[in-house]
Amino acid sequence: LARLPTAEARLKRSLLGQLYAEVRGWPASAFRRSYVGKGHGGQERAFKVKFLGEGVNDYGGPYRAVFEQLADELQWDRFGDAAVTQAPAAAATAQAEAEIAKAAGGAGAGAVAAPDSSGEDDRGSPAPGATPGATTTAAVPKPADGALALLPVLVPSPARQGGVDGESADRFVLNPSRDMATPAALDLFSFVGVMWGVAVRHRLTVPLALPSVVWRPLSGEPVTPEDLFAINPGLRALLGTVRPPSASALAAVDATFTAQLSDGSSVELVPGGAGIRVTPANWRAWRRLAIWRHLSEAEVMLRALREGVRAVLPAELMPLFSPRELAALFCGEEDVNVDELRRATRFGDGYSATSPQVLWLWEVLSEATPQDRSAFLRFACARSRLQSTAGGGKALQIELPTGRARDNPDAWLPSSQTCFSQLALPAYSSKAVLRAKLWHAAWEALTMDADVRLHSAEGWADL
Repeated sequence: LARLPTAEARLKRSLLGQLYAEVRGWPASAFRRSYVGKGHGGQERAFKVKFLGEGVNDYGGPYRAVFEQLADELQWDRFGDAAVTQAPAAAATAQAEAEIAKAAGGAGAGAVAAPDSSGEDDRGSPAPGATPGATTTAAVPKPADGALALLPVLVPSPARQGGVDGESADRFVLNPSRDMATPAALDLFSFVGVMWGVAVRHRLTVPLALPSVVWRPLSGEPVTPEDLFAINPGLRALLGTVRPPSASALAAVDATFTAQLSDGSSVELVPGGAGIRVTPANWRAWRRLAIWRHLSEAEVMLRALREGVRAVLPAELMPLFSPRELAALFCGEEDVNVDELRRATRFGDGYSATSPQVLWLWEVLSEATPQDRSAFLRFACARSRLQSTAGGGKALQIELPTGRARDNPDAWLPSSQTCFSQLALPAYSSKAVLRAKLWHAAWEALTMDADVRLHSAEGWADL
């Protein structure tokens, strides 16, 4: 997808684009409905999903996976040279795999097989022998259209583009390009807002890394210069003071009455602004105009996004939430709280809260990085953020696998039925084995393919 030359081509082939083409004509009432199918694990939904080329039945897991995939596509900006990238847990996992192989006399964990299972939307086992957590990314050069991200809806913030450290360094912002201010493009922003609202109605999250310049307006609060400096810290030196810099400092940066927006485009703050140099005498006027222009760079896009949300959710209630609370409601907490997950877990056949393997699991998750914990939750439940457990809901069920995995557990990987948030965890002999197998499965099993056996190339023929 990233190799397609234009934003239009990438959008058309993306999940977002396919979903947009399929349901854009639906009335708003269709997105506000919430029905639960029989045997669907209690997952509320507005539509049912079919993934072409994957042997999966949608009993809830694929529906949740749609919203996760939307976030992945909207926030993909990893253009660059080919590299072998290790997932956060890869080093420790590789060491554990070596220890397991040594203890087994050379029969390593690569001798794994897919567990016997007929559960809905099971995660398939990774290919035997794959290095746990290691992903080889082929060279993906910048597309011909110079895009900063895979899809044109979001762009990485200036802080992310510059690799700046900080709380908001990894954020994305709405694309302020004038090409995204057309009626067709604004309709796409509105559709993203609709899908966002659908997720909230159905107690799901869309894990987008958005900054306060998005959340404050949605909650009815004004944005401030500090919101701007959080995502564009390079502006603080010139715009973050109350007294004008010296004439030499302004001359050194060749400041004019223009502003460079997050997509890299430059706009004039006043007619002919590119020819007006900033001096200590006119600095205050420039500062006021520059801050306003940066903070409002994607105002029309945000308005369209908000209108989409309003079509599905009662927008008059949004000001009841603080910006942080609203972000948690729409996107979930960025880190998986292991204590909350433990309290929201129930146990099936063969396990209890005091089983050694269960205790090892909590220890492994506690020792992991936030990215690892999200990968585990996505593997087990088709969500990367914890759902609300209000009303007694449970986030996860852990049970022993069926079939041959009970006879020789160390040779098998975990599997999951994401529709029902069920994790089939073999009774591993040690914490090291559990760690290795868990991260191997969580980082390598990226498709749902254990429901049905496909006998065609459906969905793959034109690739």
